[in-house]
Amino acid sequence: MTNSCSIFKREITQEEENVIERAVKGSKTLAILGLSPKPDRVSYHVAEKLQKMGYKIIPVYPREEEILGEKVYRNFKEIPVNVDTVILFISADKMVEFVKDAVEISPKCIWGQESVIDAEAYKAVEGTEIDLVMDVCFYKKAVAYGISK
Repeated sequence: MTNSCSIFKREITQEEENVIERAVKGSKTLAILGLSPKPDRVSYHVAEKLQKMGYKIIPVYPREEEILGEKVYRNFKEIPVNVDTVILFISADKMVEFVKDAVEISPKCIWGQESVIDAEAYKAVEGTEIDLVMDVCFYKKAVAYGISK
């Protein structure tokens, strides 16, 4: 069984793994929606580790001015640089809404972290060149692919 890092321990198809590998290896700039300023939260821990691996982190959060030494943006449209991958630390019931928002900035990939799954989200990326990954931990995959600074 492939190590999917899914809470449901499902197998990842080869096609999915190719998309995951392309996103993890091809991304430099990550916009992270729901990046908490609290060090005890999973989103903070994951973002901090990704930052140490050399990824540029762009926090998207409704409050705070700075997280992990980076300027915080209130929404995707405020981000003044190109984003390679949008990572979503949100509840699954909000996924479609935020995937639609993320599509507007044309990232290469939109990534729903573990347990962030909504089949309707695929409709939001139909007709675009944007890859969509759900229910997989970006950090665990970066470790698996040997990403380091």
